[in-house]
Amino acid sequence: VVLDNSPNTAFEARNKGLPVFFGDINRPEVLKSFNVGAAKACVLTLDDMSATNQAIVKLKKLYPDLAIITRAKDDDHKKRLEKKFDNVYAISPVLAENSVLLTLPFGGAILQRIGVKRQEIDAILEDFRKLYMGDSIVDQMDNDSSFGFLDMFRRKLPPSNRFDTD
Repeated sequence: VVLDNSPNTAFEARNKGLPVFFGDINRPEVLKSFNVGAAKACVLTLDDMSATNQAIVKLKKLYPDLAIITRAKDDDHKKRLEKKFDNVYAISPVLAENSVLLTLPFGGAILQRIGVKRQEIDAILEDFRKLYMGDSIVDQMDNDSSFGFLDMFRRKLPPSNRFDTD
């Protein structure tokens, strides 16, 4: 399940059949309604260092044992986050928003942290590379860059309707 603070992004993703919902992770009732405390991990992809820091503080206050995977602004930010908080894994540098292929290491790290086997991770990433390196790379990147990795991951795992609202 993905929470996004942009209603347009959430709406676009839901129309593609992806489990993306509009919500503010800084609101405890939103976190509770999505049972964040029972999650294997929380992935933060915020592009603002201050917002990232605030979200981690809020999440760790409510769920001290929750694993958090996040983007960091730079190596210094990464080191500070990992030193200050237990069970926080930061990846730097921040990936360009539209660089689909450059997001693969981030996606692989997420899968590894939530317990997906290395062989399955490699297969997912290779399928994704092939998808975007084919003849239709420009069309795919224009049309699906925001959700392509999530969609590829969804295809590899059994479907879940736990959070479907339809």
